[in-house]
Amino acid sequence: MLSGQESTTEGVDAVAIITTLTGRGFTIDMYKRLRQGVNWDGEPVDGWLAHAVRWDESDVIHMTNMWVSVEHMQKGFATRLGPVMRKIGIPPPHGEVHETFNLTVFQATDPA
Repeated sequence: MLSGQESTTEGVDAVAIITTLTGRGFTIDMYKRLRQGVNWDGEPVDGWLAHAVRWDESDVIHMTNMWVSVEHMQKGFATRLGPVMRKIGIPPPHGEVHETFNLTVFQATDPA
C-alpha cells in the first residue's frame, strides 16, 4: 500500500460491481450540468463508491463507476441520475456491468 493511504471494504457486503459506460453526444458541458444537478459531491448517491470520467480524441465519453450492487446502481439511476440526464437531454450511454472479484477502496489520509 502506498504511504498516506488506507483501504477499506466497510459497507461492501454485497457483490460489488464495476460499470463501464461510453457514449457520443455526452459533452463536457452536459457532464458539468449533470454533476451539479445530481449534486453527488454534496449529497452522495447511495451505494455509489467511485467514479472516473474522461473524453477521448473523438469526444466520446468514457466512465467507470463502482457500485455496492446492481440494485444500488439501478436505484441510483432511477431516482437521481436518470431524471437529471433526461432533463439535460443526455443521450443514454452504452454500458457494461461486471461483478468484482475483489474491491479495495483506498482513501487518502493525512501523512502526518
